[in-house]
Amino acid sequence: MVFMNNLSRDCFKYIISDENFLPSVKEVFGIESAVVSECGGDKKVYGFIGHGCGITYLKLDRRSKKSIELDAVKYNVIHNLHVYLVNSFTDEQKAYYMEMGCPVMAVLQQDQQIQIEIYSRIVKFAKEVMGIKNISYVSVLD
Repeated sequence: MVFMNNLSRDCFKYIISDENFLPSVKEVFGIESAVVSECGGDKKVYGFIGHGCGITYLKLDRRSKKSIELDAVKYNVIHNLHVYLVNSFTDEQKAYYMEMGCPVMAVLQQDQQIQIEIYSRIVKFAKEVMGIKNISYVSVLD
């Protein structure tokens, strides 16, 4: 893993130290569904994992230097979390999701609930460790 700076590393370590983080993300992978499409006599089945795609982002006070610093490293933190999470799956699990058409990394990057799990902890880090008061996140279905 490559960190931009100490803030990025500290935020990453803070998030993975939460004993509920990994189980809550893995729980999303237990939600499997399928959509059947029958067009022109052809029948196709598409598999899906998780809650659905979402867009999540930080809502912060741009007057706060600490908020701006955290905002500048958040994608580095998230990338490292994705690498950490992908590595927590076995090769068999990765192959299963790939065969289903839902690669692990794609689910990690797109699932709304996983984004909420990550961003809520970034906000918690901001408030508890950095002392930032005016910060939250917004999450909407895509």
